[in-house]
Amino acid sequence: MTVFLAGAAGAVGRPLSLKLVAAGHRVVGTTRSADKAAWLTSIGVEPTIVDVYDAAALKAAVVAARPEVVLHQLTDLPQVYDPATFPSALAGNARVRDEGTRNLVAAALAAGARRLIGARSQHTAGARRDETIRQRCRVSPGRCRAHASLRRAWPGGYHGCRRHPRPPTDRGRRGAPG
Repeated sequence: MTVFLAGAAGAVGRPLSLKLVAAGHRVVGTTRSADKAAWLTSIGVEPTIVDVYDAAALKAAVVAARPEVVLHQLTDLPQVYDPATFPSALAGNARVRDEGTRNLVAAALAAGARRLIGARSQHTAGARRDETIRQRCRVSPGRCRAHASLRRAWPGGYHGCRRHPRPPTDRGRRGAPG
């Protein structure tokens, strides 16, 4: 299977890249640096250096990869915690999760990917910033904003958060198998 791994050289992306390659998948992974691209190549990942804020470049990279699955592991957090700079780091990370996610969803749809899978604690962007939701929701499955928002953006491809592994059916029955 071909997997497009956004954030392949990050904290979660690195071990995930190794596992996907070991499982025999073709992995195309994003990074922002040439040094990390060299490391990705050395483990068998096809690297693509791309800025997630450049929607056209991201779309071109995902479409060229022709993935069946797109994995979202994008973050922009510092490797070392510094209380003095952490508020600005959080703002940068929020931008990745909002604008970067929106660009990745659009690129995955354009590429015809069957599935989009996000990180467990990832914020995922809806159509507007105020619709941003946390996949680890705390409401009943029938009213889960995460499911509703992701199903609108990704029909049939979202399979729920950790707490609610299955979205409501298209017929609207709460908690019915999806």
